Amino acid sequence: DLRGSRRSFSITSTPSEPMLRLGIKFYEPSSALKNTLRTLKSDTLIQSTGINGDFTLPKDAGIPLVYIAGGIGITPFMSHLAYLQQLQQTRDITLFYAVNDASELAYQDLLVSSGIKVCVVTKSDASLILPVGWVQSNDAFITEKTLIDVVPDIAERTVYLSGPPNMINSVKKNLKKLRVRTVKSDYFTGY
Repeated sequence: DLRGSRRSFSITSTPSEPMLRLGIKFYEPSSALKNTLRTLKSDTLIQSTGINGDFTLPKDAGIPLVYIAGGIGITPFMSHLAYLQQLQQTRDITLFYAVNDASELAYQDLLVSSGIKVCVVTKSDASLILPVGWVQSNDAFITEKTLIDVVPDIAERTVYLSGPPNMINSVKKNLKKLRVRTVKSDYFTGY
């Protein structure tokens, strides 16, 4: 297609797994790239230019974290959470997961088994049936108020943001107002 033959993807497998897994959302209609991915045979060889980025867990397990995901932006957090489970390590993590509706909630089993605090942010006014301990915010966007209400000490935490560029930019402004100092971002531009 017009964007060429290269794309960046977030890895959902852990560093200790022998197989590389990616999280991909397929829309209808799909792009040329996703149509090609959907029809690949299991023995198809795909070339990679490398594994890059700094969207990794901090080495210090004592650093409290906030994950903020918009839609399929949840993907890179799955590697973190699965890896922590493999290590049998718990960390102080709160996840804000922004979706249009309940059908977009991905990886629920891993999120539940991880034991992290989850706040689902949805434009829908309807109450979602969520796992025990999860909370719902019916804000159209992830607001300063939602952030501070759920995580009063957010300014002292490391925040990871993953999702569409507009969401990332909006949330970054809110985090700046809340005086959050450490923010890592992973933009999903869509394919």
